[in-house]
Amino acid sequence: MKIPSMPVAAWALALLLFSSWAQAAPIDFEQFTDSYAVSTEVPDVAFSGGTVLTAGVGLNDIDFPPVSGQNVLAALSGVLTITTDAPVDQLSAYFTYASTLNFSGYDSALNLLFSVDTPSISNLGSHYLFTTTQADLSSLVISAQGGTAFTLDDLQIGVAALPEPGVLALMLLGGLGAAISRRRQS
Repeated sequence: MKIPSMPVAAWALALLLFSSWAQAAPIDFEQFTDSYAVSTEVPDVAFSGGTVLTAGVGLNDIDFPPVSGQNVLAALSGVLTITTDAPVDQLSAYFTYASTLNFSGYDSALNLLFSVDTPSISNLGSHYLFTTTQADLSSLVISAQGGTAFTLDDLQIGVAALPEPGVLALMLLGGLGAAISRRRQS
């Protein structure tokens, strides 16, 4: 049985396509009580302008439903900043808002990397999943038009995971072996 071989460039492309995100479980704010102002309690992440609200207590969960659990992080002043200890390559979260949100991403030198708005003016009673795969993201500023409050839930932050050095070496040896085998057959 002849096994088709792949050129080394194809192996490298497959490695990039199938690399996974190294990220922790979503940050769902369930460990905090209602009206708790979150700042640096979550490892490797700092928040400015965020207050935890609990469904049925401080949260109107009809208009601002949690994605999971009972807690959300609310930006009551209409501005929330998320800062990471080290640059990341991926950030996503679910947002509920009453007026257009703007997402502005910055690197560690505070250079603007991107600025995008939500596709709709309001999504009360539902969720909008914001995702970015911008490299070297160090902080994200979310602001609501007119300073209206908004909520976020299930925040995920990660970096592109590279294979372990041993796995990478084995993949390269396999690719080299396939290339040698192919050359001998032709």
